[in-house]
Amino acid sequence: MDISEFQNMFKAEDGHWWFKGKRAIIKYLLKDNVKTDSKILDFGCGCGATLASFKNVIHAEGVDVSEKAFQRKQ
Repeated sequence: MDISEFQNMFKAEDGHWWFKGKRAIIKYLLKDNVKTDSKILDFGCGCGATLASFKNVIHAEGVDVSEKAFQRKQ
C-alpha cells in the first residue's frame, strides 16, 4: 500500500465518529481498570491514531506488521 493511503487512513481515524467513539470507550475502560503508571502495548496499531489519543492518559507503545503504517505512526 502506498504511504499516502496510510496518511488518508490516519486522517479518517482521527476525525471519524466511529473511531472517536472507539477511543472514548477504550479510555473509559483503561481509566477504571488500569493503573496510571502501567504500560500498554497496542498490537496492530496501524497508523497510530488510537495511540496518539492516549499520550496524556497512559504510556502506550504500538507495533504493526506493516512497515509503512508503522513509519506513518512515528
